Amino acid sequence: MARHTQLLLCSLVAVLGAGCSLVVGFDRDRINDGGTTSDSGMLDGGPRDAGPDDAAMTDAGPECGNGVMNAGEACDDGNTSSGDGCSATCTVEPGFECEGFGPDSCSAICGDGMVVGDEVCDDGFTTPCGACNADCTAAGTGSTCGDGVICTDTERCDDMNTMSADGCSGDCTMIETGWVCMGEPSMCAETCGNGVLDAGETCDDDGNEDDDGCSADCQEEPGWSCAGEPSVCETTCGDGIRAGMEGCDDGNTSAEEDGCSDVCAVQPGWMCTENAAGRSTCMTVCGDGMVRGTEVCDDGNTVTETACPYGTAMCTLCRADCGAELMLTGNVCGDGNRHPSEFCDDGNMMPNDGCDAACTVETGWLCPGAVGAMSTCNPICGDGLIRGTETCDDMNMNPNDGCSATCQTEMGWTCMGAPSSCSEICGDGLVVGAEACDDRNTNACGLCNANCTVARTYVTATGSLTVTGSEQTPDGATFTLANGTVRPPGISVVFELDTDQPANCAPAAGKVCIHIRSDLMLSAAQVAIATREAINSASGLGITASGSGANIILTNATLGGSGNGATGNEPITSTGGLTTTGGWTITGMGGGVARNCGGGVGCTSSDDCRSGMCSSGSCTTP
Repeated sequence: MARHTQLLLCSLVAVLGAGCSLVVGFDRDRINDGGTTSDSGMLDGGPRDAGPDDAAMTDAGPECGNGVMNAGEACDDGNTSSGDGCSATCTVEPGFECEGFGPDSCSAICGDGMVVGDEVCDDGFTTPCGACNADCTAAGTGSTCGDGVICTDTERCDDMNTMSADGCSGDCTMIETGWVCMGEPSMCAETCGNGVLDAGETCDDDGNEDDDGCSADCQEEPGWSCAGEPSVCETTCGDGIRAGMEGCDDGNTSAEEDGCSDVCAVQPGWMCTENAAGRSTCMTVCGDGMVRGTEVCDDGNTVTETACPYGTAMCTLCRADCGAELMLTGNVCGDGNRHPSEFCDDGNMMPNDGCDAACTVETGWLCPGAVGAMSTCNPICGDGLIRGTETCDDMNMNPNDGCSATCQTEMGWTCMGAPSSCSEICGDGLVVGAEACDDRNTNACGLCNANCTVARTYVTATGSLTVTGSEQTPDGATFTLANGTVRPPGISVVFELDTDQPANCAPAAGKVCIHIRSDLMLSAAQVAIATREAINSASGLGITASGSGANIILTNATLGGSGNGATGNEPITSTGGLTTTGGWTITGMGGGVARNCGGGVGCTSSDDCRSGMCSSGSCTTP
């Protein structure tokens, strides 16, 4: 033992740089006695002695192993043996705990997993159900997962089954992430979604849904930042991970236009896609009508047009790749080139010509013409509508009813309305439709009546005289004949009967004397002969006398001449008692037809005119 002590001291001296040969012996009882180093440099672990000579280089203080607490000692069990809890240098050995000083002051720590001292075993626990019993004196009883009893040596929980994903793992060694288990047997409940950050959770937003920043198992999702209880999660714009309501995330928050804005929204005119890591790559959308990025133009499609849209004469469109502008022309209504979307195109935009300003065929027209050609429009004759050059449309194409097969008003007719109602024009000189005649006037004169319904044949006015013998004829009696050429007064001649001898009647203008001597007792036939001769000799009268015996037939004789027809129906007047005392009988003139239209009245024949002359469709003035 002295040799062992010498070696230990030698080691200490070597550390201090002093030779071992300087020490030839030491007092074991002075080791670690709490003394101080002597004036000569000798190490003294114990308290300084109270000897009278400080230079004596000796220390008579207590030492480790004396069972008494000395300064600097952690323990002192009264010996310097190791393995009993307090080491030879009075320090507590691993696996032990020491209370107080003296024998039996140190004991092994059961449950620290170190088998020391009088321990038979130590499984790190102080429960009897593990590999070691509660005081480390014998083997434990062991544990069975699923029996409902929690052995803390090996089990964190026991829910009376060996299934996983119900809070307690299948081997009872751990409470599964997102669960809390309490009691024996363990009652487990999910903790994820309760709004409280529990063990293993990086967030808890009081819910159990993915893609809201905090996953269904309460883990912070990529691209999100969550804080608080319950957790409030927000996306992190510019981190290169598109998450939540972000339309894109290209890894920056630049305000410049690159497709993804500084608030991670897809900018108009761009399209963004994500790679597997969630980083957005943005490119312009050609064909959306917005010029973005490197686009030169964008006309809203990805077609390389060859012409302007219909209705636009000139336009600037865009190539299919939005890389170049195209200057083009196109069809418009009225250019005379019928487009497939047009029903017609007659080269103008005027209405009422068959093709209207919208290049639609107007009602009542036909506009044939192929696509690419000019349309020619014609009204539809027979449809009851009057269009274009039509002057009538009676809903048929029959001729001679007033409206022709080409919907033109026929001569002699007038047509009104649509559908057209056509009627004959009485007085125009044309006999059409139901007209019986037409003498170019609507007067009752001439060869046709006033409404053109009755055609009359020219008839000469006639009259008659029945005379008696000279002995009955009063001297100086007269009768007057007029041919009616001019009214008033007309051409008339007075015939005076002179029965005196010698004659006392003096002829004059418009007067003719008829000498019938009463002394000769002329018969009625003889008187009639003399009267006929006198009438026929009257100049300009135009009335001829004929007959036999006592009868005189008077005729407004000259056809085509003056006084014939209705204008010749001039009554024969008499004076001097010719018809009363003289016994003469007078009729007429009467029965004449036509030749009674005055000057300027329409006519078709001279027999219509009182003047006897029809010139250029009108009766001349006598």
